[in-house]
Amino acid sequence: MKITVRLYRQTDLDLIGLCCADGMSVSKELKKCLVAFVRGVPYSINLKPIDVSAQIVTKKSVTLQFYLENKTHSDVINWLKTIRPRQRNSFLRNLLRSSLPCPYLYMYQTNQILVNNMIADIYDRQIELENNFEEVVPVVKENKPVITKIKEENSTISPVVVQEPIPQPSPVPKVINNTPPVTPEPIPDINTPASDTNPQESINTNYNSDE
Repeated sequence: MKITVRLYRQTDLDLIGLCCADGMSVSKELKKCLVAFVRGVPYSINLKPIDVSAQIVTKKSVTLQFYLENKTHSDVINWLKTIRPRQRNSFLRNLLRSSLPCPYLYMYQTNQILVNNMIADIYDRQIELENNFEEVVPVVKENKPVITKIKEENSTISPVVVQEPIPQPSPVPKVINNTPPVTPEPIPDINTPASDTNPQESINTNYNSDE
């Protein structure tokens, strides 16, 4: 599938300035942005800002073109078919802008000092983003989800030591003393007649005889 995007000087001066920068193929960058957007992969264009004010003056329009292969980009092709009629060109231009790491607007300025300052700010912003953002290249294979692998930090797991129970000695019975057990005396039977030698009985007998 052939994709064509047209840029116009009156409305897209920033993107035309991007196309005039040396060493950058905006058509290839736009294709990467589109594939990454449809597949949910973050992507940012690496800017190389230079003063292209003289080249922009001669540009009234710029045409960008790239191809989407049916075998490797069928998901992207089907996604583009769901865009509103006559809005694909506008969508792709805004997608290209949203993939820039910072506003790319110095070409609208006529003051050369301000142009140089804006270019310097773009360089600083680009370096800051390179330190905080890792560029992810979109996957171009068909029907294969993109999986972001997160490297887990090495964690040290301490081994669990199970201590075996210590055998306890058998209990020893306590000995109070060495005295042999005392055998209790038998309880006398109440039906057994009392002995005649019982002094109490003798006293009672004598008392009765006197009466």
